[in-house]
Amino acid sequence: MPVPSPSIPTPVLEVEVTSEPRRGVPLAVLAAESDRGEPVLGPGADEFAEGWRTAVSPTGKAGEVHAIPTRDNQLRWLVGTGEGAVAGWRCAGATLLRAVNARADAERHSGGKLPHSLQLRLPENVEPAQAAAFVLGAVLGAYRFRVTTESPPQIITALRLITPRPGILAEPVRRATVLARATALTRD
Repeated sequence: MPVPSPSIPTPVLEVEVTSEPRRGVPLAVLAAESDRGEPVLGPGADEFAEGWRTAVSPTGKAGEVHAIPTRDNQLRWLVGTGEGAVAGWRCAGATLLRAVNARADAERHSGGKLPHSLQLRLPENVEPAQAAAFVLGAVLGAYRFRVTTESPPQIITALRLITPRPGILAEPVRRATVLARATALTRD
């Protein structure tokens, strides 16, 4: 029996910084911890279905991820970034992509339509270091290395960061993507 040889480098998540959302692409919304007990929600949370807060009781803690329906019955993701530290943003990126890919794996077996992209609306006041940390976590969180003869499961292959300031965030995000690719290649 032949030994399968892996494809190196393993394909990693593609990241784009843009000012315009794409129709039909699932959206993730950020939530940050606050002193008031209720998390501070990022852009896009106003489209969640009625009663969602009671159903999931979000805290905004770093890495907390929930799948939440919208009023028009689409699926959105809520991910906590913690108190704003870079480590919380990195954790949020990694756990979000792991959760979305785990859901895609489960839906693959049920015959559901699988998304290949995910988009995230960043708050206007996001720091370049926070966006870069999120991307580093997301790319490495989506990374999978497998030696197998089976075709790999369909996963999220692209992440779109939506911001009113794409020019300011493009370079830090590009650097984070390069660092994540280098890390993935080392893991290969």
